Amino acid sequence: MTATFTLFEASETDYTGSNNLTTTVSPFVSISSAQLSPCSPAIDAGLNTANTTTIDLAGNQRLINGTIDMGAYEFQSNQNTFQRTWIGSLNSSWNEPGNWSPACLPTAADAVFINASPNDPIVGSGLSVHTGIITLNISVTLTVDNGGTLNVHGSGGALGNINMNSGILNQGGLIKYL
Repeated sequence: MTATFTLFEASETDYTGSNNLTTTVSPFVSISSAQLSPCSPAIDAGLNTANTTTIDLAGNQRLINGTIDMGAYEFQSNQNTFQRTWIGSLNSSWNEPGNWSPACLPTAADAVFINASPNDPIVGSGLSVHTGIITLNISVTLTVDNGGTLNVHGSGGALGNINMNSGILNQGGLIKYL
């Protein structure tokens, strides 16, 4: 099959074409809706010239942020900051989308909350991760391994314990105990 500007499950490999994306988590808000979640890789990933309408399937504005979304619905948030909550249900890897709710990795614009969970987060060696405000429950230990970097952007936030393990913390915002 030949496809362009298409979002596939990561296990799907029998296609050719350009500007395709893969994902390991659902890009949708629920199993009964094709509207995009705030973490969807389909946001701002479409082809503007393929669009012939000004509204999406829900009757909302079709083009936001300059690039159309893949799919029938345009993600409608005009927020620049989203909340990401650590749930740590899979393992300790910061870089595992399934450890976050919603299931996507935080960015420099996101408010990050890390509460007690089965696994405390670890920023592994070779990773450079970014957050906006970061809030850790006082019972949580955030580990930045040797060769890992945690970049905190924004102002405000609260922090539990940090175990640096020779890692690097680049702090642009306020860090304090909750």
